[in-house]
Amino acid sequence: MKIAVEGCAHGELEKIYDTIALIEKQENLKVDLLICCGDFQSTRNEEDLACMACPPKYRDMCSFYNYHCFCFTVIIVSVSQLSGKIDIMCSHDWPQGVYHFGNVAQLVKHKPYFKQEIEENRLGSSVCEELSGKIDIMCSHDWPQGVYHFGNVAQLVKHKPYFKQEIEENRLGSSVCEEVMKQLKPSYWFSAHLHTKFSAVIPYTDGSRTKFLALDKCLPKRRFLQILDIEHK
Repeated sequence: MKIAVEGCAHGELEKIYDTIALIEKQENLKVDLLICCGDFQSTRNEEDLACMACPPKYRDMCSFYNYHCFCFTVIIVSVSQLSGKIDIMCSHDWPQGVYHFGNVAQLVKHKPYFKQEIEENRLGSSVCEELSGKIDIMCSHDWPQGVYHFGNVAQLVKHKPYFKQEIEENRLGSSVCEEVMKQLKPSYWFSAHLHTKFSAVIPYTDGSRTKFLALDKCLPKRRFLQILDIEHK
């Protein structure tokens, strides 16, 4: 099964589909599924644009309103979705062929509030309790905390030097996602959010491992898309 994984979409669905079409033509293959890992920005009109959870200077209609069906598409919810419209879209006003999933954990803000820590721990535990068996793929917008220790962290810091302190303090990413990953041990975990491509392999004591992949946002000359051939059972 050929799966196209995309980082932050930021409304550029047509550009993403065009990129996939170009790769399909060049490599003579067919993509079965597209996974967008957040910041989807599905603006259909000016009213939607006004609901976008970001500063006004970053609001842009982009190309979602010109949506055309290309391939089966899954998106992960993140902070810059249309907070006032997402419930409507999930029920009846959402394009055919595009499916939206709630996120395991939203972005983590480190504040001195014990209440937040309790809620995050409960969320992670509830996810693990509801899922069982072998998990092939898990997705989240933010990275699981600590995955950077299992990849080329020096290259990551060179490319994103402002991550250095958070990495040294092991604060970069989501502790909830880290907990879920360690307990469920999925074969693959895909993320976005930090606008850089990064890969890692996380080993476990039982001999299994998780292949982690994060991708950039949809912009020219950025590594925002990767096609993986994953065994389908």
